[in-house]
Amino acid sequence: MSARFLLLSSLIAIAGCRAEPEGIAPPGHAGMKLVVDDPQLLEGPAHARLHLPTARHLLARIQLPTPLNRVDWITVQLISPDGAVHATRHLPCSLDSTIKEVASPDGVPHPIDVLPAQAVPGGWTVDVAFPVGGTHLQRRPRPGLWRVRAWLDARPDLPAESTIEFAL
Repeated sequence: MSARFLLLSSLIAIAGCRAEPEGIAPPGHAGMKLVVDDPQLLEGPAHARLHLPTARHLLARIQLPTPLNRVDWITVQLISPDGAVHATRHLPCSLDSTIKEVASPDGVPHPIDVLPAQAVPGGWTVDVAFPVGGTHLQRRPRPGLWRVRAWLDARPDLPAESTIEFAL
């Protein structure tokens, strides 16, 4: 084979390859993508910065590789630059779109809404929002590199984590 043929074949193969979406892990691995305010932005690249004075929500698309039961619970934490847990969300999720509510495991006297999960190669994803606008995050801003950490309660050894800069 000629060198030209090999080079052309290599370029065609490279051009035809699709990269994994930025911020989401390859199949079988945990990953997370963070964006600000618009859920449609979860389809594009992750954001590196959240402008505290104007942001309304921090949105996270969490990918976990573990099998999902009919309903499973995930824990999602927002962690400040100094390592303190600013907020924790404990949320039910399911791949079954017919499941809309579940009873609270903590005895709260009303049902809890179930987040819809989406199957992806090698796992599943779920979208979670943290309010920013009108909260303590805006009233007493703490700029710096914040982390979002999430795990399936049944598998805390397989967490997903990402960072985003909170800026003024």
